[in-house]
Amino acid sequence: MNETLLTDYYEKRGFSAEAARAAVAAVKAYEAWLTGRGESFSDAGLDSLKEYLALLISGKRNDDETLLALARYCYLAGRPDLYIYFTSILGIEEIVGNIADHTEAVLGTEVRNKVFSGLPIPPAGSPPEAVLPVTRELVRRLQDALPEADRRHALTANAHGIPTSAFDEEKKHFNEAPSLEAYLAGRHQRLVETLADHAKTGKPWFEQTITDRVVDFVRENQEIQAGVLKDGKIYVTKIPYDPDAWLGEADPPGRRYLACHCPMARVSLLAGDPVPPVWCYCSAGFEKNIFDALFDAPVEVEVLASVLAGDDVCRFAVRVPEKYFH
Repeated sequence: MNETLLTDYYEKRGFSAEAARAAVAAVKAYEAWLTGRGESFSDAGLDSLKEYLALLISGKRNDDETLLALARYCYLAGRPDLYIYFTSILGIEEIVGNIADHTEAVLGTEVRNKVFSGLPIPPAGSPPEAVLPVTRELVRRLQDALPEADRRHALTANAHGIPTSAFDEEKKHFNEAPSLEAYLAGRHQRLVETLADHAKTGKPWFEQTITDRVVDFVRENQEIQAGVLKDGKIYVTKIPYDPDAWLGEADPPGRRYLACHCPMARVSLLAGDPVPPVWCYCSAGFEKNIFDALFDAPVEVEVLASVLAGDDVCRFAVRVPEKYFH
């Protein structure tokens, strides 16, 4: 293990020395387990990681800091395949909790209790297929308890708990742009430059592996993760979850699976029995966050297309507040 990689990371981000030592110990324990199987960190595959995570769960050693330490080291030590898997399994309890908090805020405590009380959440580190029943049960409860408009309202949440401050840099660009159209064009250009850098270095961009053809794909369509203004709405298309594989996939069901970002619903596409598409309003909530911050006001977001509904990509329309047209 390259301890310096991890300890430097923890020091630069203000973690305590104790937290850094615990992180190193967590990674060393994983490497020792691999060595006992005749494997090494550099060559062990995803199946081995899943087996180790199952052991952590069974031994009640699957605390968040241990899982995050493993994920961070996978990123730092050049195992993007394993790091991307971690991004699909971490934070499920937080996601559900944030949706529950939002539901209570917009629809009341009684609705929250009716929908979320007793909802079983699998242990941290569980594989996506263990989370899928929770998603199906949550959607079923929403369908039983609420009309369609309220279901959408409940799900259009800041499910990942992203603080407004995360968009400070974009807010600066927004305030400096001569027009909303100019801001969106600039946002697109900055995105292309960022993706090009990730394609060059090989480091994942969030949970995406970026290649040159992904950069070209995004460069040719400003809607992707940036937005195009038309008739008072900003149209945004979500970049596929595995964009390079998506670009090379001809089979429609396969493309839908490769496009879906949701760690709580994605595997339902593999079985050909997707979660009801109202669930995609959770993704709409993710797209909503940045525009709420930019406009200093809550915006309305509509799901225009989603892979859970059988579309090739997920696409949204964000209604621009009227004051920006005067």
